[in-house]
Amino acid sequence: MLRMAPDMALAAPPLGVAVETDTLDAFELGIVPRGLAANHIKRFGHTRSVRLQARFSSVGRELGVERVTARFHSYSELKHTWMCGDEGIQFKISDYLEGAPDDVFESLAWYMLSKASRKGCAPGRSQRYLAYSRSRELWESVRGLYFQRSRNVDLDPLGDARDLRPAFAYVNSFYFAGRLPQLQLAWARESPRRRLGYYFEPLGLLAVNSALDSAEVPRYVLEFVIFHELLHHADSMNGRPRRRVHHTKGFREQERGFSHYHDSEVWLRRIVAGSQKKR
Repeated sequence: MLRMAPDMALAAPPLGVAVETDTLDAFELGIVPRGLAANHIKRFGHTRSVRLQARFSSVGRELGVERVTARFHSYSELKHTWMCGDEGIQFKISDYLEGAPDDVFESLAWYMLSKASRKGCAPGRSQRYLAYSRSRELWESVRGLYFQRSRNVDLDPLGDARDLRPAFAYVNSFYFAGRLPQLQLAWARESPRRRLGYYFEPLGLLAVNSALDSAEVPRYVLEFVIFHELLHHADSMNGRPRRRVHHTKGFREQERGFSHYHDSEVWLRRIVAGSQKKR
């Protein structure tokens, strides 16, 4: 993910009543099932909800948390929230996980209840969920629904002034010898202060902030953001382990191999600063 921090180079959830959130590092289907099929779908959804609740209740007892409720909720991102109050801890779990295996539910219960109760998660208990949350198994199964809900992602690579396809093709050819496969290219319509681009490996998605879709911004700035994200993509193809922080010293050295590195950095700082002034 490419972000701009004010003092550094570019970089890619109580007591009382409180609402907190856990999000991975982000609708109306328009189809109303009827008749027998609808009954089957309802029973399927009910069974999933019962299993989710059972896992959370079981783990809650192990952690000494007696009053726990958990239900699925439609979020645009893989996000889970909880509220602590007189009724105990109430969880809303992303419905992207409705089709997850039972062991993922249990691991998720350990992960979320440990966070909400602030008791610490036993070693290894959360790993199954964390691995599943970034797996192709999950994201390929919810791909269509995710893009339907992601209103800030425009899957048309042809913007108002720039086209992501030739920019991707040039960067792939010039810097990676054309060895990287085609990705899903998209414009991200969000504040540049949040991020300037990102790569999400489970969906093969490379998104660039729409602030760069401007004839006033040099083409090489767009190409630099794509180059930055393709470095992440190349890392994932090489089997390098994922970390919360991707921008190591070695990554920064690779990044400086871009022909207009310093000029691009100046431009991106200017774009972020300009978005701050518009607040």
